[in-house]
Amino acid sequence: VLMCCGGNVIDISTFLNQHFDDELSTDDNTALMVAAKNGCVEIVKELLKRKADIHATNLEGHNALTLLCRHGGSEDEDFGKQCFEVAKLLLKKEINVDHVISDTGETALMMAAYRGHVNLVKLLIKWKADVFLNDRKLLIAYDHARAGRRSEVEDMLLEEMGR
Repeated sequence: VLMCCGGNVIDISTFLNQHFDDELSTDDNTALMVAAKNGCVEIVKELLKRKADIHATNLEGHNALTLLCRHGGSEDEDFGKQCFEVAKLLLKKEINVDHVISDTGETALMMAAYRGHVNLVKLLIKWKADVFLNDRKLLIAYDHARAGRRSEVEDMLLEEMGR
């Protein structure tokens, strides 16, 4: 899947025609999960057209959105934009915005908050992510932003919590 990142859609489509499998791979992630966490917009679009399971989870309990928020939206501006686009695609397909990772109880919002991914946090809030959900340590997204020393995200979450 990663070989196709940055490739053209025709090549991606040809590759997927030969290799598409929506099952968990040996690294415990579906093709959609791998493409999402690596910000591969065109591959995600193609996989969604092929009805990839957006609700699939790996053994840690991550789905494509939580993996994206854990790994995506980095300091690299282009990669951050790609991850934002992938998140929008997943949300439009009705991925669970409040999916809880089984082993930690964290959500996509908590991970994006901790990592300071401002645009992803804004997007998740727009899609009604629950800012009051607790993880297994009884922390909410605001606490994760504080732990990551992400003051801009802290302010956004405080404002949202006051609504």
